[in-house]
Amino acid sequence: MEKLLLPILDQHLPESNIQHGFRRGHSTTSALLELNSTIASGFNQKRPPSHTLLLQIDLSQAFDRVNHEKLLTDLIRTHITAVF
Repeated sequence: MEKLLLPILDQHLPESNIQHGFRRGHSTTSALLELNSTIASGFNQKRPPSHTLLLQIDLSQAFDRVNHEKLLTDLIRTHITAVF
């Protein structure tokens, strides 16, 4: 399903610089590297240092738990057109 939807979503959704999942050249490793760099630069600042906040969300089974009827209805209402 992802192979079918991802190219269509990539065309219509804005790209976020902070998103690492589902992006070519990005992964858990690149996300952790960015986090470590941010924390390290915070340690190197003079007092008071900037604060770093980490929010982790596991979306690995999100599609399995979504109401598919509602999802399809919402997708139909968008301007995204699918070619299958």
